[in-house]
Amino acid sequence: MYQYNSLPDLSHLAFSPDGRYLVTCPRMAMMPQLWDTHRRKAVQLPLPDQITNRYCSVAFDSARNCLHYLGVTWRIIGQPLTMISWEIDETPAKCIEQDVGINGDGLPSIHPLPEGRLLVARGDRLDVYTQEPDTTLVQSWNLSLTGACRTVSQCGRWFAISHDRELRLFDLQLGRLAYSMQSRSLRSPIRAIAISPDGKWLAFAVASYVFVHELDTGRWLETLTGITRHLVQSLVFCPESRYLATSEGQGQSRLWDIPTMQERVLYQWNSRSGRAVAFAPDGLRLAVGSSTGRVIVWDVE
Repeated sequence: MYQYNSLPDLSHLAFSPDGRYLVTCPRMAMMPQLWDTHRRKAVQLPLPDQITNRYCSVAFDSARNCLHYLGVTWRIIGQPLTMISWEIDETPAKCIEQDVGINGDGLPSIHPLPEGRLLVARGDRLDVYTQEPDTTLVQSWNLSLTGACRTVSQCGRWFAISHDRELRLFDLQLGRLAYSMQSRSLRSPIRAIAISPDGKWLAFAVASYVFVHELDTGRWLETLTGITRHLVQSLVFCPESRYLATSEGQGQSRLWDIPTMQERVLYQWNSRSGRAVAFAPDGLRLAVGSSTGRVIVWDVE
């Protein structure tokens, strides 16, 4: 186990495709923070000419071997977004700025796709852009949500998005809505969504409950009920799709065996609310970040 001290109000964690780097993003940060997990120290990212002042989304792009950061330059609704990319294999990292024709409504999230394309979810829309030579909209869908998106998850052909008590699962390969749920019986809004890397499972968190849906058969597994009295803030599947990690309030994280729906490991790290959780690509490390900015990396046995 080892730890990093990021900026407070942490909202996002992600490992690079090779597992060497870990990116952390506070909710209202102007810049992400990059950490070298081999050397266990921060990596200095060159400052762009145009600093954003509201974080929207960050993602590693394995096809282009770079880190994308999406932000709004001014705190004005509808203001166009700026995408900043760093080629992290170069020393020092090379910074590329690009104004993209996407407005900042609905706090967009960015998801790199094969062939250099970008998937952007904003409001109740799902858009696909090409990046070269210019950012160009090539496909768009309406997700039929009653409000702006709250949580998203993308893996392979599947893209899940939610607002309040609504959930939509979109099939990117077929270009259509595959599953829709709107339930007034849920006591609280959906706070987190995760899709397994093998495309078999969809999990989402409501208050202290986690629901798991088998996509191929449409059946619901036994609910992970009453995990704790604290809110489940974040979910992530391991690369092999067997285990689901949860990040909860009061500094607790758990590892669940999905086929048996049994708790496998409980991690306690004596911090405030867990905000984000991420598996390394090899599945042997689990990073958990708290609202204070403290990030702990556990060895998964």
